[in-house]
Amino acid sequence: MNQPDINITQKVQELSLESLQNNDPTGWFDRLYGEANGDTTQVPWARMTAHPCLQNWLETWRGDIKIYKLDLIRDIARRPRR
Repeated sequence: MNQPDINITQKVQELSLESLQNNDPTGWFDRLYGEANGDTTQVPWARMTAHPCLQNWLETWRGDIKIYKLDLIRDIARRPRR
């Protein structure tokens, strides 16, 4: 985790703790988005890119997925219609 991620995580923890203390357990969520003011780098789960592990998996298994999709389509086409 790099420094900006740590700062954002710390901010989320502080906002959520404050919200819990104010008996508003989800209030931190709106504050986080409001204070981000459209800056997705300030919202930990809004990275706007695939996670590197998912991206690697997609690139590695792309051929197998295409084969799986073709097999699935053939299987569905063979099913009797009701």
